[in-house]
Amino acid sequence: FKNIVITSLDVIAAVFDTPVIYPIPRIMEIKSGTAITTTQLDKILLPKNALEDTLFAAEHLKEKLLESIGKKIAIEFYEQNSSFENALIVGLSEEWEALNILSEKPKKEGFVLIGKKGTVYLIGADRNGLLYGSEKLLSLLENGQVPLCKIDDYPRMQFRGIHTGLPPREEIPFFKRFI
Repeated sequence: FKNIVITSLDVIAAVFDTPVIYPIPRIMEIKSGTAITTTQLDKILLPKNALEDTLFAAEHLKEKLLESIGKKIAIEFYEQNSSFENALIVGLSEEWEALNILSEKPKKEGFVLIGKKGTVYLIGADRNGLLYGSEKLLSLLENGQVPLCKIDDYPRMQFRGIHTGLPPREEIPFFKRFI
């Protein structure tokens, strides 16, 4: 017989020091402090040259934010004098390239979510990346705030499948979003 060594163990519903996000992102750096709260968030800022994928993701986020926090968020387009304060910056990496928000582009179907003081950036590689990032952002906002953070995530495999079971009663709102 061989010895089995367990190097780590995640216990569902255990107390964690950082926000719990499933599936767990590839890279998640959480710092102490709050980037933005749901009460501070007042606009979704898109690039002036926003493509259809970005417009779709912004509308999706706007609807989900109204549904989850009961707040109608305005969608605005970036101008030279636009303020990033209390804004959710959304778009594809090539749309925001001139502002040097990221050091490297997200991978296919991936996204980068950055929470800085007063601003949250959601930059996707493509339409799917923006949608997956939107769901991660909504998970963070369930606590009423987005922490100071950097989340970089992309699929582990080219094909994504799911296995679902019947959720507990308190998880039904998340399960509805998941479907």
